[in-house]
Amino acid sequence: METVRRCVLVVVTFTCAGCLGLPNTDLERQAMRNLVQITADPLGDTDSFLTLPENQRQALGKDDGRTFKEIISSLQKLEAQFVVDIKLVGFDGDGLHGAIVSPDDLLQHLVSLKMHTPAVALQQVTEEIWSHTELGVDQKLLFHVSKAPSQLNKQVEAAIAAEIHKRNSEDPSQKTLVPYDAVDTWIGESFNRSGLLEAVYILNPKSPGIPYAYTYSGSKTCPGTLWCGSERYLWIDLTAGPAMYGPSIQGHGQVLSHSIPRMEHYKGTWRNRAIVPELAALVQSACMHLLTPFALDAHLSDWKELVLQVIHIHDSVIPDHAASNMEQLSWVSDELQSLRFHGQHISMRHAFVGFGSCDACVAAYSRALQSRTFRPPGAESEIVSQSFLVSFILHRWLSENAFVNHIVDDSGARVDLAAGPQQRIIPIYLFELAIREPLLLDDGEMAVAFPDMVIAVHTQGGETPSGYSCGNKEIMINVANVGRPVLAAVLEAGWGVPKTSQSWTLESGMRVNHLWSVGHTPFGHLSDVQSLSFSQRDVARRNHILACLHEIVKVATKLLGNFADVSPTGHAYAVFPKQHLPMYFQRRNVLLHKLEKAVSHLSLLQFDTAMYFVRSSQHEVVALRELARMAAMEIDTRLVCAPKFRNLRYWLVFVAGAIVGAMVWVFRRAKAIKSKLV
Repeated sequence: METVRRCVLVVVTFTCAGCLGLPNTDLERQAMRNLVQITADPLGDTDSFLTLPENQRQALGKDDGRTFKEIISSLQKLEAQFVVDIKLVGFDGDGLHGAIVSPDDLLQHLVSLKMHTPAVALQQVTEEIWSHTELGVDQKLLFHVSKAPSQLNKQVEAAIAAEIHKRNSEDPSQKTLVPYDAVDTWIGESFNRSGLLEAVYILNPKSPGIPYAYTYSGSKTCPGTLWCGSERYLWIDLTAGPAMYGPSIQGHGQVLSHSIPRMEHYKGTWRNRAIVPELAALVQSACMHLLTPFALDAHLSDWKELVLQVIHIHDSVIPDHAASNMEQLSWVSDELQSLRFHGQHISMRHAFVGFGSCDACVAAYSRALQSRTFRPPGAESEIVSQSFLVSFILHRWLSENAFVNHIVDDSGARVDLAAGPQQRIIPIYLFELAIREPLLLDDGEMAVAFPDMVIAVHTQGGETPSGYSCGNKEIMINVANVGRPVLAAVLEAGWGVPKTSQSWTLESGMRVNHLWSVGHTPFGHLSDVQSLSFSQRDVARRNHILACLHEIVKVATKLLGNFADVSPTGHAYAVFPKQHLPMYFQRRNVLLHKLEKAVSHLSLLQFDTAMYFVRSSQHEVVALRELARMAAMEIDTRLVCAPKFRNLRYWLVFVAGAIVGAMVWVFRRAKAIKSKLV
């Protein structure tokens, strides 16, 4: 039954992805199949249209009668549909408080939510204002809600009970922390057996009688109630906790005891119905933060080589910690390899620049260095002064051409930041300072991302407060670990992946919710996990595809718009000579087909295949541009009178005759009246 349902959803995804039309005849379908040469040409470098026999090319040249503007409208209606399965664990009377939740009730609430939004890319204008660019593809979430087998709930309860018993026997006074993998092992096995694309597991196990939370990588990390897996699933335990964390003094998005729905918050017989809208809101939050978040940069371009150029700017003759930083950053490069498409290569280069040989580095550092005073939490009279670096000042100085074009490392070699063909270079300016006091960027960050660079700072100051708390405990930043902050910043600058805590809607703007900031994420101070979850990997690759697709559609729309401007009827017959019309219809139809296939495979999370169709569609855009050039060369400019003005003289004669006749009639009428009066 599950297999049948997935097949139906695949058909729905392919047929509803857009309004661009599908091949109708056997010859058309054969031609479309032969266009796909992903095995022999995974990069899409070959123009597969030129390899088709003549009869198949002719079959692709059908004119469906649509005007240029109608084709443009079709290009602007691309839609990607993502299927998300919601699995209810412990909601069949076998969980906490005997909760029973109907999958149909939860599905009705999910359908009523606005989960059909355009894909957008944001750019920060000021601290509070963000501008957005629509990427031309609507994202629609299709939900399927079902109850997990009761055996899964029993396995989860047994795993939690075993861990609690083990830890209480060691130290009964210690707060009970359950390793996440004790539960994740069972959830992962269930997901792998199901064959689902993406799944959200909502757990409601019976309480073991002792409050517990999940720990992720030791005692220093902030405990939570959820986990985002390496595979495409995440789970949240409503019985665990309550966990409270977030900004200590000021800021938005604090997680409190009522931030997630818990059965104990609801009383009486209405408990089972009252929790359903809260569960729907929880699923919506997970989707907005982890599954289909916004992108940070609309100007991502396709590349075959990405170079992470690390420029170590140090204030000592020989930095002692350079070797350790190189090891940490090498791990960053390894972690990013999972984001590559076919034919892409990611590498890292290092250059060391000292303050003694770089006056601009000293000037940028001196201008950006500022200090502030504050009262530590709990102190009544103590005032503390703290230095920090202003990232936007550093960015302004480091962006100067006089600086970029004259970076010389310690060996006297020039650091080249000019990108070659199909190459992208992301400079990572790492200030390695020998000072013993902690020094951070802006509001306590070790690395900050900009669209064109990453700026990071490393000192030997040990630990410093982060401004975030977990429960009643202040979270400390280990300023010696620069790898994880740089990984997060490179995700933002290179792939437009937003922070896990951020979400955006057109109605509400930017929102912050730190619920998803614990566990498996490289972002923020509430976690110290140094690997990517499926969320970061999928969002990064999806952003890359959407950005490249946006560029293709933008160029194609501009071409078709130019054709429409010079066509009196809006059709191709008034623009192209007769001998060029078949080629126009063939290339146009192939372009529309490839874009539809790209969006369809994007819906199925088949990113490499989707990227193949996006890259391959560039050949059609180039061919249409060449047709436009040839058509322009054959345009014969002549000045002719429009048909509606050719009979103007006859209208003038008719009007003049009518006026003369009216005047004669008036004259005779007046004469008759005058004779009667006499």
